Amino acid sequence: MLRLIKGWPVAIIGSGHAGIAAVINTLVEIATTRTSGADVIKVLVVDTKNPQPEPGAPYPMNGINPDDLHPFMTPRPPPGFVTYGEYVRRMADALEGRLTDLGEQMFDDALENPTYQSISLYLEDAVERAITAAVDKVDVVTDERQLSDVRLDRQSGLARVEYADGSHVLVLPVVAERPPHMGG
Repeated sequence: MLRLIKGWPVAIIGSGHAGIAAVINTLVEIATTRTSGADVIKVLVVDTKNPQPEPGAPYPMNGINPDDLHPFMTPRPPPGFVTYGEYVRRMADALEGRLTDLGEQMFDDALENPTYQSISLYLEDAVERAITAAVDKVDVVTDERQLSDVRLDRQSGLARVEYADGSHVLVLPVVAERPPHMGG
């Protein structure tokens, strides 16, 4: 559970699919635990700029079935969210009757051999749903400035995010970690 301290922004620190999953989980938690009309929480997304795989590279499923793959820490996605397999099937169903054989094969391939790009598209859809769910409760800001350091103060629980330009911000950190149902 996210521990909020009034007045301090929450920062998701990480990049790639784990960072995106942390954004999704944080926004959904805020959406489901905060009442409308409460103070808006600033959510800062800090991209650590770690190297990312090529979009067309195979996504390592690590034994996870596409119908079970999702970015949440819970066994199943919360209401309003779907697994990767459900997402791909919904996209194919939405284009029913308008797909050529090649288009149908593309969706079959996305289920059998997902790529980083196909997983990224799925996660983008989940981010949009999470933002929509939390829209009146959060102010999401993405910060792409180059980092120089992130230091956690264990006593206060705050982190000091330092940038290469010499500026810094104190935040409540959410460190990106890979959810158990994401493969990767």
